[in-house]
Amino acid sequence: MSDNNVADTWAKEFGMRPSVENTKYLMEILATTKNPHKHRHQDLAALIGSIDKVGFKNVIALWQDPQTGKAEVIYGGGRIETGDKKGMERLPVVWMLDFDKAKAKFLRVADNRVQQLAPAYDDDILIDHLKDLKQDNFEYDFLKLEKYDKFLIDDLAADDPIFQSIAPGYEELVNGPVARKVDGTAESAPFEVDKPGDLDKPPVAEIEPVKNDDSEMGGIVFPSDPVWGIPVLSLKYQAEKVTKPVVKWGEVGRKDKSVTGGIWHFYVEDHKFETLYYNDPNAPMYADPYAMVLPNYSVRELTPYSWIMGQTFKKFWLGRYWQSKGFRIFVDLNVRLDADQIKLVGCPINFLGVPRGWRAYATRGYNSSADYLKLEHQWACKWAESDDIIFMVIGGGKEVQRVATELQWTWIPERMDCVWHPELDDGLVTKVQTPQFKNIKK
Repeated sequence: MSDNNVADTWAKEFGMRPSVENTKYLMEILATTKNPHKHRHQDLAALIGSIDKVGFKNVIALWQDPQTGKAEVIYGGGRIETGDKKGMERLPVVWMLDFDKAKAKFLRVADNRVQQLAPAYDDDILIDHLKDLKQDNFEYDFLKLEKYDKFLIDDLAADDPIFQSIAPGYEELVNGPVARKVDGTAESAPFEVDKPGDLDKPPVAEIEPVKNDDSEMGGIVFPSDPVWGIPVLSLKYQAEKVTKPVVKWGEVGRKDKSVTGGIWHFYVEDHKFETLYYNDPNAPMYADPYAMVLPNYSVRELTPYSWIMGQTFKKFWLGRYWQSKGFRIFVDLNVRLDADQIKLVGCPINFLGVPRGWRAYATRGYNSSADYLKLEHQWACKWAESDDIIFMVIGGGKEVQRVATELQWTWIPERMDCVWHPELDDGLVTKVQTPQFKNIKK
């Protein structure tokens, strides 16, 4: 199809005429166009960066009032400014042929508003794109996507000294060459490895982790202890404080900004987070929380150890994966303490992937569980080799709150407790106020 035929088709079918106009002329039109959308420095910097990379590829829309002969910009004002700043003499445009004043004003508003109403991205696809751009040394800092940087590194925790001991060469394997000192030694000192057979301290092995593309875990195998194969957490990304809100998984949307800087916990029915391991381990990270509590699972008196061990592997794999992307972890203690299990494993099964010195713990409170919580706290202090630990108890009512306050633990109320009793605070905004909620319940 010839250029003339294309132009005729655009005009007849779409009411538009493609053209190329002088940039100075377009700046004059822009100066007299009343546009409610204002461009700022960051917008123009992003446009300049984009043009520098791929050229001027987005057209500008114009309309001319047939009664006054005055031309107006419908959309593309930022592109006109950018073209002018870059010294471009001509720019591509389309003239709207079937417009009137109302349509011109409508599209001018709608073009910007539609973008504001639909800011959602498929984060997984976006991260894949950004990884490829990084691999090709394609700079895109002007797009202000820094929040995704942590997802572009295979393992931010790989330089933890513990992995230099239990998996020599691990950091180089996942992240490339390791920075060395002038004398050729690694920047970090080796971590003291527990001796095999010491059941009081789960043994760890000098293994070389590999990437298995057929793995259900996204092709990632983390350093683990040699006996049970439970991934070992990094001390580098243990939680160092309790930050509110402390939000139950599923209470709000997975990308809800109210969770940003807070903590996800998983004291919910098992099926509500089971798919995280198999399908979407990235899901809790997109809200950009400060930390996550390791997922919890339900155990009964006759639950087979083999099943418990499988669930333990999953929860520690998830925790270690989240650490690899720079998120901090609380170790979950809310798993049945069984004397036979401790004798078999050498410690409560919750600690198999926890290095000595770990100080950040969380558990679920129950009205009748104050003594049990004290036992969990004792184990946590023993493992931390210190009484100076973070011990967060979620839920459990007034008695648990009393004990937690008395022993200087951090107590977080359940969301529904906060709705019924507004003096309680989990850090999450209550959308339905207490009097209104009580009327609804009636």
